[in-house]
Amino acid sequence: MPLVSIVIRSRNEAAIIERTLAAIREQEMKDYEILAVDSSSTDGTYEILQKANIDQLWQIKSEDYVPGRVLNDAVKRCKGRFIVFNNADCVPVNSQWLGNLVKPLIAHPDTIAAYGRQVPRADAYLIVSKDREEAHGTSTAPIALQKKRPKQLFSLSTSAFRHEIIERYSFTSDMMYSEDVEWYSRMRRLGYVIEYAPDAIVEHSHNYDLEHLKKRYYNTGFAQGRIHDKPLDFFWDFLVPFLEDTINDSIYLIKKGQFSKIPHGVTYRYIQKYAFYKGIRDYFSRKADS
Repeated sequence: MPLVSIVIRSRNEAAIIERTLAAIREQEMKDYEILAVDSSSTDGTYEILQKANIDQLWQIKSEDYVPGRVLNDAVKRCKGRFIVFNNADCVPVNSQWLGNLVKPLIAHPDTIAAYGRQVPRADAYLIVSKDREEAHGTSTAPIALQKKRPKQLFSLSTSAFRHEIIERYSFTSDMMYSEDVEWYSRMRRLGYVIEYAPDAIVEHSHNYDLEHLKKRYYNTGFAQGRIHDKPLDFFWDFLVPFLEDTINDSIYLIKKGQFSKIPHGVTYRYIQKYAFYKGIRDYFSRKADS
Protein backbone atom coordinates (compact mmCIF):
# COMPACT_ATOMS: atom_id res chain seq x y z
CA MET A 1 0.00 0.00 0.00
CA PRO A 2 1.55 3.35 -1.03
CA LEU A 3 2.08 6.19 1.40
CA VAL A 4 0.68 8.75 -1.04
CA SER A 5 -1.96 8.66 -3.77
CA ILE A 6 -1.49 11.46 -6.32
CA VAL A 7 -4.68 12.41 -8.16
CA ILE A 8 -4.40 14.35 -11.43
CA ARG A 9 -7.36 15.93 -13.21
CA SER A 10 -6.98 16.92 -16.85
CA ARG A 11 -8.84 18.53 -19.70
CA ASN A 12 -6.89 19.44 -22.86
CA GLU A 13 -3.50 19.78 -21.16
CA ALA A 14 -1.33 18.14 -23.86
CA ALA A 15 0.96 21.17 -24.00
CA ILE A 16 2.06 20.76 -20.39
CA ILE A 17 1.06 17.43 -18.87
CA GLU A 18 4.27 15.66 -19.90
CA ARG A 19 6.25 18.24 -17.89
CA THR A 20 4.01 17.64 -14.88
CA LEU A 21 4.36 13.86 -15.09
CA ALA A 22 8.13 14.07 -15.57
CA ALA A 23 8.47 16.33 -12.52
CA ILE A 24 6.41 13.91 -10.40
CA ARG A 25 8.57 10.99 -11.51
CA GLU A 26 11.66 12.91 -10.37
CA GLN A 27 10.48 13.31 -6.78
CA GLU A 28 12.78 12.12 -4.02
CA MET A 29 9.78 10.57 -2.25
CA LYS A 30 8.98 7.46 -4.28
CA ASP A 31 6.28 5.81 -2.19
CA TYR A 32 3.28 6.87 -4.25
CA GLU A 33 0.72 5.80 -6.81
CA ILE A 34 -0.67 8.02 -9.58
CA LEU A 35 -4.33 8.22 -10.48
CA ALA A 36 -5.52 10.33 -13.41
CA VAL A 37 -9.01 11.25 -14.56
CA ASP A 38 -9.42 12.96 -17.91
CA SER A 39 -12.46 14.97 -18.90
CA SER A 40 -12.83 14.01 -22.58
CA SER A 41 -9.73 15.81 -23.83
CA THR A 42 -9.60 16.40 -27.58
CA ASP A 43 -5.94 17.42 -27.88
CA GLY A 44 -4.19 14.13 -27.16
CA THR A 45 -3.95 14.47 -23.37
CA TYR A 46 -5.63 11.14 -22.72
CA GLU A 47 -3.34 9.38 -25.18
CA ILE A 48 -0.30 10.85 -23.39
CA LEU A 49 -1.64 9.55 -20.10
CA GLN A 50 -2.22 6.10 -21.59
CA LYS A 51 1.49 5.86 -22.42
CA ALA A 52 2.65 7.24 -19.06
CA ASN A 53 2.37 4.11 -16.90
CA ILE A 54 -0.36 5.59 -14.70
CA ASP A 55 -1.52 3.26 -11.91
CA GLN A 56 -5.19 4.06 -12.46
CA LEU A 57 -6.52 5.98 -15.45
CA TRP A 58 -10.10 6.64 -16.46
CA GLN A 59 -12.01 9.08 -18.61
CA ILE A 60 -15.35 10.81 -18.12
CA LYS A 61 -17.61 12.77 -20.43
CA SER A 62 -16.96 16.51 -20.23
CA GLU A 63 -20.65 17.16 -19.58
CA ASP A 64 -20.45 14.88 -16.52
CA TYR A 65 -17.64 16.89 -14.95
CA VAL A 66 -18.62 18.28 -11.56
CA PRO A 67 -15.44 18.93 -9.53
CA GLY A 68 -16.60 17.63 -6.16
CA ARG A 69 -18.20 14.54 -7.66
CA VAL A 70 -15.06 13.69 -9.63
CA LEU A 71 -12.83 14.28 -6.61
CA ASN A 72 -14.97 12.13 -4.32
CA ASP A 73 -14.93 9.31 -6.85
CA ALA A 74 -11.13 9.55 -7.07
CA VAL A 75 -10.81 9.38 -3.28
CA LYS A 76 -12.69 6.06 -3.28
CA ARG A 77 -10.09 4.66 -5.69
CA CYS A 78 -7.06 5.80 -3.69
CA LYS A 79 -5.00 3.36 -1.63
CA GLY A 80 -2.57 5.79 0.02
CA ARG A 81 -2.48 7.01 3.61
CA PHE A 82 -2.32 10.55 2.24
CA ILE A 83 -4.07 11.88 -0.87
CA VAL A 84 -2.43 14.58 -2.97
CA PHE A 85 -4.40 16.51 -5.56
CA ASN A 86 -2.27 18.12 -8.24
CA ASN A 87 -3.82 19.63 -11.35
CA ALA A 88 -2.44 18.51 -14.69
CA ASP A 89 -1.05 22.01 -15.32
CA CYS A 90 0.68 22.31 -11.93
CA VAL A 91 4.34 21.53 -12.56
CA PRO A 92 6.49 20.78 -9.47
CA VAL A 93 9.59 22.97 -9.62
CA ASN A 94 11.94 20.60 -7.80
CA SER A 95 12.31 17.05 -6.46
CA GLN A 96 11.25 18.01 -2.91
CA TRP A 97 7.70 19.12 -3.80
CA LEU A 98 5.92 15.92 -2.76
CA GLY A 99 7.87 15.41 0.45
CA ASN A 100 7.37 19.03 1.47
CA LEU A 101 3.66 18.88 0.71
CA VAL A 102 2.96 15.88 2.95
CA LYS A 103 5.50 16.89 5.60
CA PRO A 104 2.96 18.87 7.71
CA LEU A 105 0.69 15.82 7.81
CA ILE A 106 3.53 13.56 8.95
CA ALA A 107 4.94 16.02 11.48
CA HIS A 108 1.69 17.29 13.00
CA PRO A 109 -1.01 14.71 13.82
CA ASP A 110 -3.65 17.43 14.24
CA THR A 111 -3.13 18.79 10.73
CA ILE A 112 -5.70 17.36 8.32
CA ALA A 113 -4.57 19.03 5.09
CA ALA A 114 -1.83 21.15 3.56
CA TYR A 115 -1.56 23.22 0.42
CA GLY A 116 1.45 24.31 -1.55
CA ARG A 117 2.82 27.48 -3.03
CA GLN A 118 2.02 28.41 -6.63
CA VAL A 119 4.46 30.50 -8.62
CA PRO A 120 3.62 32.09 -11.98
CA ARG A 121 4.84 30.72 -15.28
CA ALA A 122 7.51 32.63 -17.16
CA ASP A 123 4.91 33.94 -19.62
CA ALA A 124 2.41 35.09 -16.97
CA TYR A 125 0.91 38.55 -17.24
CA LEU A 126 2.56 40.88 -14.74
CA ILE A 127 -0.79 41.41 -13.00
CA VAL A 128 -1.11 37.64 -12.65
CA SER A 129 2.42 37.43 -11.23
CA LYS A 130 1.58 40.16 -8.73
CA ASP A 131 -1.54 38.29 -7.61
CA ARG A 132 0.45 35.08 -7.19
CA GLU A 133 3.06 36.87 -5.09
CA GLU A 134 0.38 38.36 -2.85
CA ALA A 135 -1.45 35.06 -2.47
CA HIS A 136 1.53 32.78 -1.94
CA GLY A 137 4.49 35.01 -1.15
CA THR A 138 7.96 34.97 -2.65
CA SER A 139 9.73 33.01 0.07
CA THR A 140 9.96 29.38 1.19
CA ALA A 141 10.56 30.48 4.79
CA PRO A 142 7.93 29.68 7.44
CA ILE A 143 5.13 32.24 7.37
CA ALA A 144 5.99 33.60 10.83
CA LEU A 145 9.47 34.54 9.59
CA GLN A 146 8.39 36.33 6.42
CA LYS A 147 8.45 40.12 6.58
CA LYS A 148 5.45 40.44 4.29
CA ARG A 149 3.05 37.63 4.96
CA PRO A 150 1.15 36.24 1.96
CA LYS A 151 -2.61 35.94 2.00
CA GLN A 152 -2.21 32.15 1.96
CA LEU A 153 -5.28 31.52 -0.18
CA PHE A 154 -6.29 27.87 0.14
CA SER A 155 -6.30 26.05 -3.17
CA LEU A 156 -6.85 22.45 -4.17
CA SER A 157 -4.53 22.87 -7.17
CA THR A 158 -1.63 21.33 -5.26
CA SER A 159 -2.69 20.00 -1.87
CA ALA A 160 -2.49 17.03 0.50
CA PHE A 161 -5.10 15.43 2.76
CA ARG A 162 -5.40 12.66 5.30
CA HIS A 163 -7.28 9.84 3.57
CA GLU A 164 -9.64 9.17 6.44
CA ILE A 165 -10.54 12.86 6.77
CA ILE A 166 -11.37 13.44 3.12
CA GLU A 167 -13.48 10.27 3.16
CA ARG A 168 -15.37 11.47 6.22
CA TYR A 169 -15.77 15.05 4.99
CA SER A 170 -16.18 14.78 1.24
CA PHE A 171 -16.37 17.63 -1.25
CA THR A 172 -19.69 19.24 -2.07
CA SER A 173 -20.86 17.58 -5.26
CA ASP A 174 -23.15 20.27 -6.69
CA MET A 175 -20.75 23.20 -7.14
CA MET A 176 -18.93 23.96 -10.39
CA TYR A 177 -16.56 26.47 -8.77
CA SER A 178 -14.82 26.96 -5.41
CA GLU A 179 -15.49 23.47 -4.07
CA ASP A 180 -12.09 23.71 -2.39
CA VAL A 181 -12.92 26.99 -0.63
CA GLU A 182 -16.24 25.52 0.54
CA TRP A 183 -14.45 22.48 2.00
CA TYR A 184 -11.79 24.67 3.63
CA SER A 185 -14.41 26.96 5.20
CA ARG A 186 -16.38 23.97 6.48
CA MET A 187 -13.29 22.39 8.06
CA ARG A 188 -12.20 25.63 9.70
CA ARG A 189 -15.64 26.06 11.23
CA LEU A 190 -15.24 22.58 12.70
CA GLY A 191 -11.92 23.63 14.23
CA TYR A 192 -9.55 21.56 12.10
CA VAL A 193 -5.97 22.62 11.36
CA ILE A 194 -4.94 23.18 7.73
CA GLU A 195 -1.37 24.27 6.99
CA TYR A 196 0.29 26.25 4.24
CA ALA A 197 3.44 24.53 2.91
CA PRO A 198 5.45 27.33 1.22
CA ASP A 199 8.29 24.98 0.24
CA ALA A 200 5.98 22.67 -1.76
CA ILE A 201 6.19 24.67 -4.97
CA VAL A 202 4.50 24.26 -8.34
CA GLU A 203 4.45 26.45 -11.41
CA HIS A 204 0.83 27.36 -12.09
CA SER A 205 -0.89 30.41 -13.57
CA HIS A 206 -3.41 31.35 -16.26
CA ASN A 207 -3.42 34.26 -18.70
CA TYR A 208 -7.18 34.54 -19.10
CA ASP A 209 -8.50 36.69 -21.90
CA LEU A 210 -11.04 39.24 -20.70
CA GLU A 211 -14.07 37.13 -21.60
CA HIS A 212 -12.77 34.09 -19.72
CA LEU A 213 -11.69 36.32 -16.83
CA LYS A 214 -15.23 37.65 -16.55
CA LYS A 215 -16.75 34.14 -16.61
CA ARG A 216 -14.25 32.78 -14.10
CA TYR A 217 -14.74 35.48 -11.50
CA TYR A 218 -18.49 35.75 -11.96
CA ASN A 219 -18.89 32.04 -11.23
CA THR A 220 -16.38 32.24 -8.38
CA GLY A 221 -18.34 35.14 -6.90
CA PHE A 222 -21.62 33.25 -7.25
CA ALA A 223 -20.07 30.31 -5.39
CA GLN A 224 -18.63 32.61 -2.70
CA GLY A 225 -22.10 33.97 -2.03
CA ARG A 226 -23.29 30.46 -1.26
CA ILE A 227 -20.23 29.60 0.84
CA HIS A 228 -20.13 32.65 3.07
CA ASP A 229 -23.79 33.72 2.83
CA LYS A 230 -22.79 37.37 3.16
CA PRO A 231 -24.03 40.07 0.73
CA LEU A 232 -21.49 42.64 -0.44
CA ASP A 233 -21.66 46.41 -0.35
CA PHE A 234 -20.94 48.08 -3.71
CA PHE A 235 -18.80 50.84 -2.24
CA TRP A 236 -16.74 48.93 0.31
CA ASP A 237 -16.60 45.52 -1.37
CA PHE A 238 -16.18 46.54 -5.00
CA LEU A 239 -15.31 50.18 -5.57
CA VAL A 240 -12.75 50.67 -2.78
CA PRO A 241 -10.89 47.36 -3.42
CA PHE A 242 -10.91 48.04 -7.17
CA LEU A 243 -9.36 51.49 -6.69
CA GLU A 244 -6.82 50.22 -4.16
CA ASP A 245 -5.76 47.33 -6.40
CA THR A 246 -5.58 49.58 -9.46
CA ILE A 247 -3.26 51.99 -7.65
CA ASN A 248 -1.09 49.13 -6.37
CA ASP A 249 -1.07 47.49 -9.80
CA SER A 250 0.08 50.72 -11.42
CA ILE A 251 2.88 51.16 -8.88
CA TYR A 252 3.94 47.55 -9.46
CA LEU A 253 3.99 48.01 -13.25
CA ILE A 254 5.89 51.29 -13.00
CA LYS A 255 8.54 49.61 -10.84
CA LYS A 256 8.81 46.93 -13.50
CA GLY A 257 9.20 49.61 -16.18
CA GLN A 258 5.98 48.51 -17.92
CA PHE A 259 4.10 51.79 -18.22
CA SER A 260 2.32 50.70 -21.40
CA LYS A 261 0.63 47.81 -19.56
CA ILE A 262 -1.19 50.04 -17.07
CA PRO A 263 -4.36 50.51 -19.23
CA HIS A 264 -4.71 46.74 -19.66
CA GLY A 265 -4.11 46.33 -15.94
CA VAL A 266 -6.94 48.72 -15.11
CA THR A 267 -9.31 46.92 -17.50
CA TYR A 268 -8.26 43.50 -16.19
CA ARG A 269 -8.78 44.50 -12.57
CA TYR A 270 -12.16 46.17 -13.23
CA ILE A 271 -13.54 43.10 -15.00
CA GLN A 272 -12.16 40.79 -12.31
CA LYS A 273 -13.54 42.77 -9.37
CA TYR A 274 -16.90 43.66 -10.90
CA ALA A 275 -17.57 40.13 -12.17
CA PHE A 276 -16.85 38.75 -8.70
CA TYR A 277 -19.12 41.34 -7.07
CA LYS A 278 -21.88 40.72 -9.63
CA GLY A 279 -21.67 36.96 -9.09
CA ILE A 280 -22.29 37.37 -5.35
CA ARG A 281 -25.02 39.93 -5.96
CA ASP A 282 -26.81 37.63 -8.41
CA TYR A 283 -26.59 34.72 -5.98
CA PHE A 284 -28.50 36.68 -3.36
CA SER A 285 -30.99 37.97 -5.93
CA ARG A 286 -31.79 34.40 -6.96
CA LYS A 287 -31.92 33.29 -3.33
CA ALA A 288 -34.43 36.04 -2.55
CA ASP A 289 -36.60 35.02 -5.53
CA SER A 290 -36.64 31.34 -4.65
